[in-house]
Formats: sequence, C-alpha cells, structure tokens
Amino acid sequence: MSPSSTWKDYRRKVSGALADQRLREVLGRFAGDYARSREEVFRGVDFSRLRDEVSEIKDRALDDNARLLRRFASEAGKRGAEVILARDAAEAREAILRTARENEVRSAVKSKSMTAEEIALNPALEAAGIKVTETDLGEFLIQLRGEAPSHMVLPAIHLSRFQAAQSFREAGIPGAEGSVENLVRAARRRLRPLFFQADMGITGANFLLASSGAVGVCSNEGNARLCLSLPRVNVILAGLDKLLDGPEDCLPILELLARSATGQRINGYVTWTAGALPAAPADGKRRILKIIILDNGRGALLKDPATRPILRCLRCGACANVCPVYRLVGGHVMGDVYIGAVGLVLSRYLNGSDRSPVLQDNCLACGACREVCPAKCDPLRAILEVRRRGRESGGGSPGLELFSLVLPRRPLFRGLLRLARGLQAPYAFGGGIRHLPLAFARDGGLRSLPALAEKTFSEILPSLELVGAGRISCAVFSGCAHEFVLPGELAAGVRLLSRAGVQVLHPRKQGCCGLPAAALGLEGAARAAARQNVDAFRGVDCDYLTSLCPSCASYMREEYPRFFADDPERLEIWSALSRKIIDFGSLLLREGNLRGELFVRGGERAAYHSPCHLRLGLKAGASHVDLIELAAAYLRTPLENACCGFGGCFSLKFPEESRAMAEEKLADYQRRGAAVVVSDCPGCVMRLRGAAREMGRPLRVEHTAVFLESRLKKTP
Repeated sequence: MSPSSTWKDYRRKVSGALADQRLREVLGRFAGDYARSREEVFRGVDFSRLRDEVSEIKDRALDDNARLLRRFASEAGKRGAEVILARDAAEAREAILRTARENEVRSAVKSKSMTAEEIALNPALEAAGIKVTETDLGEFLIQLRGEAPSHMVLPAIHLSRFQAAQSFREAGIPGAEGSVENLVRAARRRLRPLFFQADMGITGANFLLASSGAVGVCSNEGNARLCLSLPRVNVILAGLDKLLDGPEDCLPILELLARSATGQRINGYVTWTAGALPAAPADGKRRILKIIILDNGRGALLKDPATRPILRCLRCGACANVCPVYRLVGGHVMGDVYIGAVGLVLSRYLNGSDRSPVLQDNCLACGACREVCPAKCDPLRAILEVRRRGRESGGGSPGLELFSLVLPRRPLFRGLLRLARGLQAPYAFGGGIRHLPLAFARDGGLRSLPALAEKTFSEILPSLELVGAGRISCAVFSGCAHEFVLPGELAAGVRLLSRAGVQVLHPRKQGCCGLPAAALGLEGAARAAARQNVDAFRGVDCDYLTSLCPSCASYMREEYPRFFADDPERLEIWSALSRKIIDFGSLLLREGNLRGELFVRGGERAAYHSPCHLRLGLKAGASHVDLIELAAAYLRTPLENACCGFGGCFSLKFPEESRAMAEEKLADYQRRGAAVVVSDCPGCVMRLRGAAREMGRPLRVEHTAVFLESRLKKTP
C-alpha cells in the first residue's frame, strides 16, 4: 500500500471514530473512571520506587536473555514440556498447527493473548479446520462480532453492554439482556462445556521463569486456568521478553500490573504451571505441553539501545488509558494489534504494519504515557526515535528537508519568517489567518492559524521600560511562539518580572529550541538548534532561566543533555544552566512579590488549562491557580488537566482530533460559567483561542502573564 493511500485510509478511520458519539462517550467515561481508580489503588504505594525496581528487573533479564532462554528450555524440558523458539510469526503458527495435526485436534479453547493476535493465530487454526473459541469475556464478544481487540487488557472496551447483549442475541445466546451480570452468566453457560470438550487449550504468558521452567499467567476470569488444566494438549505462546530469572522477580511486577492496567489492587487469578500435568486422562493418552517462545523482531529490539527499553513493557495498557488520542478514537484507530503509545512502536517492529509511519505521527507527545508506565519504557522517546529513523530511511518530504536546513540557521530562519509576515497580509484578520488556501489546509480540516506579529519580541524588547540591575537576575528563553507570533505575552511576563525587581537577560542569538524538529524526526536539525542555543547562553550569569513556553523549557531540560553526550564543553555549560530552569508561574510565585491588593478583581470567573509539558514535563502547575485567584474568581473544572489538542505539528496533521479535544474543553468551560480561560503555554493559548473563535464561543483565552498584568492596579 502506498503512503498516500495509507494516509487517506487512516484519516477515514479517524473521521469515522470521531463521528461515533457512542464510542466517544464510552471511552470518555472509561478514561475518567480509570483515573479515579488508579489514584485510589496507588494511594500509599511508592510507585516511583516500584517502577524503578521493575525496570531494573526487566533490564537484568534482557541483558541475560540468551542464558535465561537456555535454562528455561532445560528446566521446562525436565518437567515434560517441549520448548520451541519461533523466529517469526510463520514459524510460531506452524509449530502450533503441527502440534494440532499430531494430536488430531478439532477444537481449541483460548484465553486472551496479544501474542496470538500478533501472529494471526486464530485465522490460521480456522483455515486448518480447527474451531477456536475465545474464553475471555471481552475476547469472546469481539470474536462474535468479527472485530479485533481495541485495548491490550480490555479488548471490548469500545462496546457498551447494550451492544454486547445484542451481539449475544444475534449469536443465539439467550439471557444476556439487562445487566453486565446477565452477560457474564450467559457467556459462562455457553463457554463452560467447551472447556471439557476441547482438544487443545491455548494461553499466553506473563512470566517465563528460567530457574524452574514455570509459566505464570495473570487473568481476572479464571478462564486461563481452565484452558491450561482441562484440555489434554496445551500450548503456551509468549515473547522472548517474558523471560525472568525466578519468582522473586515477579512480585514487584504483580504489585504494579493490575493497578496500572485496570485500577485493581491485584489480578483475580495468578496461575502457575511447571511442565505437563502428570495426571493421565481417561483415554490413556499422555498430556502434551508445548511452550512457543516468539522472537518476531524482539531480538533486533534487544540489540538496539535506542529501542530496547520498549521490551520492558508489561502489556498493561496504561499508556492507552491516559492517552488523549486513544480517548478520542480508540484502539481500532490508535494501534495495529498492539494498542496505545507502546503499540505505535511495536506495530513497526513486531508486525511490520504498513500503517506504522502514520500511526507514529498520531501522537501528541504530551508525555502522559511515560508518567504512568510501570516499567519506565518511555514510549514517547521510542516513538520519536522511530520517526527519526523513518525520515532517515527516506520517509521525509522536500518540505521537511527544507525545514531541517532552515531551522538551525538563525539569519535565514528569521528572514523567511519576515517574508512570510508580508505574504500573510491577504489572509490575516483579527490576529489570525482565516480562510487558509486549500494548499495549506490538509483535506480542509484546518481553517485558522495565528498570524505572525508585526514585530518580533527582540524588536519590541528595547522599548520596554525595565529595571537595570535587579536584586536577582533571570535569563529568558523566548521560543518561536513568543518571538514571532505572540510577543505581547512575553513582553507582559518580562514587565511583571521587572516590576518585582528581577533583572531580565535575553541573549539575542537564541533560536528555536528544536522541539518541532525533534517531533518531526529531524534529529540533525534538533541537535543543531541545541548547539545554537547553548552557544547563545554561553557566559550568561543568572540566578534563574525561564521560558513562558513550558514545552520549550521541558524539552530543553530533558533532551539537551543527550545531544551533548559527546560534547563535554557544551554539556558542562548546559548542565549549569539547566539546574536554574524554572517555569514562569513558579518563578512569579517565588519572586514576583504579588499580592491580592495589587489587582483589580472583577466578577468574572476564570478557569485554568494546565499544559501537558508544564504538568508532566516540568512537574509544575498545581499551584498556579494561586496566581489566578489573585485577580479573579478561580473556577475548578474536571477537564482542567485534559490536553487541548495542540501538540505542535499534531494539530496540523490531525486537525479533526485537535479540534475535538479543544471543543470538548471549551464546551465544558462555558457550560460551567467561565468567562476567561488562563494557561501558561502559548501553544495551548493559540489552540484554545482559535477553537473558541471557530466555534463562536464567547470565551477569552489568555496567557497567565497577560491575565495578571492586565488586571494590575494602575500606579500613580
């Protein structure tokens, strides 16, 4: 399939999911329920310590993977099991089909297994004349409907109980209407006899223990235990990454797995089996246990330092549970076999999806996934790495190549923006560019962009009346949005700091932070931008380093040390500077000397939008509502922390998704009586302000700096 047809097909799926109001309601309700449950079950649990421990356990096992595989095969063999290493999906399917042929298997029961989905096992068994029945309730339901899982743990999360009951009714399964309990009873009545009749039981595995050859399977319904114990022939299918040393390695994982996956304290069932069960069936035939250990790209991931951490993945689905994109469109759009942020990476390496480049672009890079991952996989960094490799292997465009050349060249970059400022005139209106030419609006989905300002912040700065020497000094990184589009916001922030006696330093040769290039997979341009900025701040003596754009500050603090790993001089300069980074709101609270009596308080109510990179990247923002309360009545809203949908280039590539996120927030703000929405990020301000204008909503959207300065009492 060509890239263009893949893109068009994917966009149609996105549009279809966004138009499905019932799906939006189901996923939105799940996201809220999960957040509350997760908060409850992690209360009193040291999540940070446990996930450090889990990541260390997984890393040790990955380091020792070859030895663990040999020992597991030996120990399992001693206990009557046969261990088969399958290099790819075809070998795994053939090993299972061969086992079925040798044992005259005609029917099989199967518990939920994403690895089985990965190798397309069910279609292969059915093509061989073997009737396969999924026994996990969710999997059974989507099997009836002919659908794929939409979540790694909750495969039917996209369906309501009414749809489930209808599917049961259409399949001739009575008694499912009325409640979830009735659904469960109806499924149990249908499935229970099949466990006794089946010739083969198939399960996945959560743990393969080398010390004993034991296999651990976690489930909530007990069906995996029945699949393992009742049929005479058993097949366990698991990836290389499930190998661990001994049972002590499983305990920290079990503490986090269910909490992260579904907000439970522990799985309902943790079943262990070591070798073929010794009891002989009534017909006298011996029991068979085949353990298929699958490579299928895992070996390559294991050897690659940049992508290897993704093999720590526990398949809990937490990255999907908190993902703003998944919440909108679900797993049938955001994934291909594997779902969520980790699925965007695994889809490329484990099942070679031809949608892989498009899937990886459908990521906001908000960082929510890395915050909740119980194994510290850092799927966001892996996604950016996959994008980079895609661009380097020919997945770029002439426009991207031009952008990568221009971005780090400050005079050229600024010159082209000056040219664009003149060319935008026919389309600029009221601070925005309206009615974009179709060439600039993908499929007509984006119709409004902020206009470039008449003067840059650097051009405005000399006219600002600032204190000379202050009691403390603060270097300011402006960033592209405040330098070229919204310089008035940065000017307001600088005046607030100066008013508090802070000497503001603004190195003139600074440029773009490099985040847009990194998000597009243009690693070379991102590195060049980092070098340019460190050189611009070389020799700057300051107490603080701030930016009114938390995306810039978070990205620079997180990524610049990696860029300078082989450049000790710049690394030393940046290490000293990065220790001084503070977000603008926190700086105002600490040094701004702001008090309520300094402000004119009106009767309007002000809501807050918490930017993702402020909250998740800089670990700040929780106290910023204190700034709002100085000048207005603060209105707390349930969607305060929900993503606005900006995501830089994301809002250009997926304008429908971006708009849907912004519209949901704005509708909630207006419904609750907000007159103004305050945020600390210029990108969020642009996204929400533009959406409010497009929707005709009477909401003002202001940066925190503008909100505060505009409400200060005039001094004589």
